[in-house]
Amino acid sequence: MNPNTTWSISRLINLTFGLFLGYYSASLSAKPCASTTFMIGAAKAEITGPLDPVGMMGYGEFSQKVAGIHMPLMSRALFVQDQCGGLPVVIVINDMGMIFGSIREQIIKSINKLLPGVFTESRVLLSATHTHAGVGGFADRLLYNITTGGRHQATMDAIVRGTVEAIVQAYQSQEPGTLQLSQGDSPDNLQFNRSLEAYEKNPPWEKSMYQNPFDPNMVMLVAKDLNNEEIAGFNWFGVHPVSLSIENNLVSGDNKGVAAFLLEEHLNKKPRQRQAPFIGGFVQSKAGDISPYPVGDFFWNPHPDDRGWTRNIDHGRSQFKLAATLIDQTGTPLSGPVQNFEATHSLAHEIYSLDGHIFKTCGGVLGVSFAAGTENARPFPIFKEGTIFGVNWPKWTLMPTEQTCHQQKVLLLPTGFLKPKSWTANRAPFQLVRLGNLLIAGLPFEVTTMAGRRIERMLMQTTSPFGIKQVVLTSLANEYLHYVTTREEYESQQYEGGSTLFGPHSLEAYQAILKSLAEQMVFESQQEKTSPSYHHSVKHLNNPPPP
Repeated sequence: MNPNTTWSISRLINLTFGLFLGYYSASLSAKPCASTTFMIGAAKAEITGPLDPVGMMGYGEFSQKVAGIHMPLMSRALFVQDQCGGLPVVIVINDMGMIFGSIREQIIKSINKLLPGVFTESRVLLSATHTHAGVGGFADRLLYNITTGGRHQATMDAIVRGTVEAIVQAYQSQEPGTLQLSQGDSPDNLQFNRSLEAYEKNPPWEKSMYQNPFDPNMVMLVAKDLNNEEIAGFNWFGVHPVSLSIENNLVSGDNKGVAAFLLEEHLNKKPRQRQAPFIGGFVQSKAGDISPYPVGDFFWNPHPDDRGWTRNIDHGRSQFKLAATLIDQTGTPLSGPVQNFEATHSLAHEIYSLDGHIFKTCGGVLGVSFAAGTENARPFPIFKEGTIFGVNWPKWTLMPTEQTCHQQKVLLLPTGFLKPKSWTANRAPFQLVRLGNLLIAGLPFEVTTMAGRRIERMLMQTTSPFGIKQVVLTSLANEYLHYVTTREEYESQQYEGGSTLFGPHSLEAYQAILKSLAEQMVFESQQEKTSPSYHHSVKHLNNPPPP
């Protein structure tokens, strides 16, 4: 037989099998629910806590102590469940610096005392706006409590109590309604890439796909009742809430807190038949390298008499105006099932496969460039960004095996190795939530613009054949693993690269985890997947609170 004929027959068989497998997989993933009506509820509650002179969370500055309040910190919750027997999910955005696993664990335990069996880990997507003007002392690891005067139980209790209240009220207020998506670009003066040197190292073909070294797109999810009145509006937009300077000592939600306050005030002043107030959530997205200040303008003291207040209000108002415009638009209705998938993974010294390539992670270490700070922060004088092992740093290290793994990063703080409890997390949950045609990825880290774009592209390629039309990234979700950059950005060892805990291939590892979750979501008939949760020790909760 002609070899070409044999090859053609083989190819035909493989193609036929592939089409059958694709049809079979599609039939499994095609949920019976195609309804455009969901059960929806929304609520908010305060999480500020006591204003004793404790350290603030964000800048890691010993002198930054709470002296008053600009605006209360809030927890905002959006509950969604399909009407085809699907499982519930609640999306929560808190005015906090970050989320730690111990806080999430306490919140879920407290909810289950009030609503037994309603909310498992995979049904709660908990994230932080990343305000740098919040109260500190709520971490379960020493690194984050060094500058806050230790761990403060009253602060932790306020966060848990307020978040649980928002979730329970959102659940109890549920009613039939619709979900719509709209999106639009922000003005040019809202986002500035503070690590252009790193961004420019990405491949030219990839950079040419995008007009800007930041993502100006705001994606708005609008929930409405059956009378077409707004229940809530949650949006995804990437920018650091560091408008207020490092000299500020008033508790505030920073620019995202201001934007949420203005949006809620605007919608609740409109003539409404609804008695329940509108809830506006400003979720953090691809903000790892995005600042509200241009490089060369310093958020640690932009104007001595202003401390960032003007920029904070202006920036918050601009985000609010864009969000209000998107809510007024006729959005694209969402339809389909609600699904929740989550998996907890160990990240240190693991091997992952992605698209036929094998990648290995390293132990959790923060580098010299982490200590140097960002381009428009107050630098630590003895360290500099862009410090590369063997180039502008001697080829000498106390951790030779680990240094080989981390490559360009100059190792400084082996936070993942410290005992009795590591100073940074080595395990974290990764989460996917499907709301009809919308896929939300819960990422336990801060992600740079291009790294986030790669995750979005990968998730769209995996899920778009199965009805997903929009992917959004919720960063700082459920746990905190610092930053992740692209491999190319990592090489330049700017602040974000020095803060990428698990080495140069951290992004590929995270993509492999998320791709596996996405494939389970579209190829399996189940609506929910949760890996066994991991429990946090209460014996080593860092510094004791001050007397």
